[in-house]
Amino acid sequence: MNFELLDFEKLQYDEGALDTAFDWRLKAPPADDRFLIIEIDEASLAHFSDIHGRWPWPRYVFAEVLAGLSSYDPASITFNIMFSDPDRLDPDSDVLFNSIIEEVDNVIFPATRLSARNDSSSQVLASQLPFAEFIDKDQTIAILLTLFKGAEEKMGLNNLNIDDDGIVRRYSPLFREENYSLKTIPALIGEFESKTLVTGEYLINWPDSMSEYASVSFKDLYIALEKNDESVLNELTGRHLILGLTAPGLSFQRPTPTSPFTEDSRILAAIADNIINDNGLKTIPPAVVLILSILVFGVLSLCHVYETSGELIDTVFFGLEVTSILITIGSISYSNYAIDLSYLILMGLIYFGICKAYDIPVKSSERAHRVFFNDQAWRRYKHFSVMIIETGKARLLSQSLGLQSRADERLFLIDNFLSSDSLFQEEIVDTEVMIYLHEDLIEEPQDSFILSGEFNVSVTEDIRKHALRVIIDSYQKVLQQTANEYQA
Repeated sequence: MNFELLDFEKLQYDEGALDTAFDWRLKAPPADDRFLIIEIDEASLAHFSDIHGRWPWPRYVFAEVLAGLSSYDPASITFNIMFSDPDRLDPDSDVLFNSIIEEVDNVIFPATRLSARNDSSSQVLASQLPFAEFIDKDQTIAILLTLFKGAEEKMGLNNLNIDDDGIVRRYSPLFREENYSLKTIPALIGEFESKTLVTGEYLINWPDSMSEYASVSFKDLYIALEKNDESVLNELTGRHLILGLTAPGLSFQRPTPTSPFTEDSRILAAIADNIINDNGLKTIPPAVVLILSILVFGVLSLCHVYETSGELIDTVFFGLEVTSILITIGSISYSNYAIDLSYLILMGLIYFGICKAYDIPVKSSERAHRVFFNDQAWRRYKHFSVMIIETGKARLLSQSLGLQSRADERLFLIDNFLSSDSLFQEEIVDTEVMIYLHEDLIEEPQDSFILSGEFNVSVTEDIRKHALRVIIDSYQKVLQQTANEYQA
């Protein structure tokens, strides 16, 4: 998806990150038990094949079912089946079906928006559609409509919003186009619950499983109507009934973040569920994520510039990454916002990796990983000074010596002269050795973090032994100071 940083209205998200967040979310909204899917499944096709043959069935079958369902006061009845052509074998069925439709106020039929490339060939105007809203400019629309006159003011769009990868993740109560908007079937279902029609896009807040929506076979319901089986029929009262095809080969199935195959009737139920319960998900603008990213990178940069402890930087970075993941997953789990911080997480990892890679040669130069006893380098100077300092104070010492950087060729930092497994670990393991090469004599620094030192030592022919002896003598002073403190 192409992000528009300053668009605060458009729904913007990373598809992969969103799907992963749904996989890991901690809580999902339960499927509203007011929805009931009436499935025209394989059992239904087999049951009616002896009487009516192969699909499609005569319209009077649906007329009978609609009349029977409406008598049990459901909240709404949605036919997610397109009746766009007349029944040429039994035109009386169409007449009967239309008469029943005219009598039922809470029934909904589908309309399907066709490609806008065919608009110029259509004769249907937006102003002719009762479910068209906010018409700025009238124009022809390529659209497939339910043929019954009684359904003209009982239609809603059944199109799904499908992302470029073919997955259904979002919905619009109003299908918005440049010059007009069209009401959708879920929006009409919401109106039966007195929900105000709203514009804009939302992410579908899916239940854990689409099978949570209750369902009944069309065959079983038809038999219950024939036998007046109250134990089944009384379950219809107050519920939103969605009648659609679920038999393989006839049903329309789409992938969603929670399932690779989902019947469109269940997707419509999930969208209507979101509208009725006001739990569709919004996203935060990419500009907000960008600002957060800049702040995080700024903090990490300052930590590196001011040479904060590496362990502290690692801890802070790890904490920020974990927090970003928890915010992303937690927002989808417990709020009406999908706060997608995947960009922040990814960029943080890349930035942190770059900083670590850059740190290797810098640390190498600062900690004498270059050739420590390089005679040519040492012989350019007359003196050297050795200082035992507290760990992490190298930058302060370099500033005290008037140097611009710890990476100055005259400085050698050794932070592992004594290992943590040595005899002296309890007293002096948290120290570093700083060796400073200089031409002229220097004054002894008075900084409190300098525990011991030898200053203005002349560079001799036997550089190796001389430098090591001075370092050892300096550590002996530290140990002697520690011993005196214990005796006191």
